[in-house]
Amino acid sequence: MKVSSSPSALQFGSFRLSRARRVLLQGDRPVRLGSRALEILIALAERAGHIVSREELSTIVWPSTVVEESSLRVHVAALRKALGDGQGSSRFIINVPGRGYCFVAGVRQVPDHVDADEVWTFGDYELSPRRRLLKLAGRPVKLGSRAIELLVALTRKSGEVQRRESLIAEIWGRDVDDGNLRVHIASLRRALGDATDDCEFIASEPGVGYRFVAPVSRRSVSLSGESTPPANLALRNGGAGELDA
Repeated sequence: MKVSSSPSALQFGSFRLSRARRVLLQGDRPVRLGSRALEILIALAERAGHIVSREELSTIVWPSTVVEESSLRVHVAALRKALGDGQGSSRFIINVPGRGYCFVAGVRQVPDHVDADEVWTFGDYELSPRRRLLKLAGRPVKLGSRAIELLVALTRKSGEVQRRESLIAEIWGRDVDDGNLRVHIASLRRALGDATDDCEFIASEPGVGYRFVAPVSRRSVSLSGESTPPANLALRNGGAGELDA
């Protein structure tokens, strides 16, 4: 079934592809994709169930450039890896020998709410989880990509203890040394001005993980700047716990 090329989002499995915003989401987390891999995904998902030849795909993705087939294979491999294609029962893209590629997962069109954003507020900070943007007094706060991913993960479950291994799996998608997590948590704390002796936002749970201790309120903000009142307010948490960063 070929889906419309209108700006609606495409839903397949746990993923949502926003063509208007050029972003792939898994749940509410952006999936990192290179621009070429994203264009390949859009082309294949819009033609779900149809075989797309390598020549046609190359023309769509590289409209004014002649590329070798190996380049296409590299980007398709990166796309499959990002989707977790072939892990367990997950199948999205198959190679049809001598003919091209086919997107085999079920695809449905869903509304793409590009006119509104959600903002999470804690202390004097505002976080847009969709845009991965943190602001203080209206000004963007510089954060590395891992630190902002950690902030989104922690604030999403404010008040809950998140185990180190769970955070590592969510942010890195693979096993990394626990020291990497500590480095990025420390960077995040510095950016938030979180003192190690009197934390306001992130507390360590020794031997377990981390907990976001500040209350978080959520509100919807239209792209025109109008906002609705906070929708839900996280419960104010108890003791901050001991820090080890």
